[in-house]
Amino acid sequence: MPVIHLTAGMFPEVYAELLRALNPNMTADEWRVAFSDHGWHDEDHFGYVLIEDGRPAGVLGALFSRRIIGGSEKKFCNLHGWYVKPEHRAKSLLMMRPALALKDHTLTDFTASPDVIVMFKRLGFATLDSHVWVLPKLPHVRGRKLRFEQWSSGKGVADMIFDPVTEKLVADHQGLDCRHLAFTDGRESCVVIFSRMASVKPPHCEIHHISNPSLFRRYHREARSRLLEQTGTGYVVVESRLLPGGAPFAFKLKMLEKLYRSPDVPAASVDNLYTEIVLLKLATPYQGIHLAARQQIREATLDKARRWLKGEASGG
Repeated sequence: MPVIHLTAGMFPEVYAELLRALNPNMTADEWRVAFSDHGWHDEDHFGYVLIEDGRPAGVLGALFSRRIIGGSEKKFCNLHGWYVKPEHRAKSLLMMRPALALKDHTLTDFTASPDVIVMFKRLGFATLDSHVWVLPKLPHVRGRKLRFEQWSSGKGVADMIFDPVTEKLVADHQGLDCRHLAFTDGRESCVVIFSRMASVKPPHCEIHHISNPSLFRRYHREARSRLLEQTGTGYVVVESRLLPGGAPFAFKLKMLEKLYRSPDVPAASVDNLYTEIVLLKLATPYQGIHLAARQQIREATLDKARRWLKGEASGG
């Protein structure tokens, strides 16, 4: 069975034959955004298709991008949407061969199932992250001077200090269904790229990138207040590597592992941009947050509030 490149012209047939079966709740237009050219790369395809008797029998999506990491350009390939018709499952790995041949790319898979995680580790993938920080809503702090702007093509943030790499990240994600919040304390600036994730109940704010984690942590109350206000949700989720050490009054929870394989890019430099997390609005598969963890957070919040009222906590 041959494996060919998935071009934009093949999308309607691939959707009808495969992607609709992979996730019946997603429309063709919702899927199409991950199989379209966003100007992130030079490759002329969006993944790989397994062909049987001239028809698609399997698909493996691939989002290519080029990014500046540590001052050098690095190539990335985010794998997603892996599906093979049941009668051809024995041939699934054929589509991984061209992906694994990309020796000069950092490969990522952010939505692998437990079985796929085991398989990918045998293929040389390592754990990128396995935990998230959950930041519930806190009372707003008054008196600290910060200026917040909703980044819109650079308007209103001209006097904030951002390096060209951060500016390119924002520019590359303009027009997509994600948001960009910039803030400054007059000395340092930070951009947060995030989305409102409504595919789970209750919806939440999920952070994809933080340009200045130390500044975010310093003003975590104000930052989370703005993020929750803009998304109309009750808590923020950020993967542990994007906010090392977390923030005061945050809860660390286990998630399904995110995987990567890279010749030269450290895990801490890999965020969620240029991936299906942003394009398809797939919430990070963290475990328990929508069931037991919600009760855990509620109880911990009340306990913290009681200790604050009694003067037993500094407030963080």
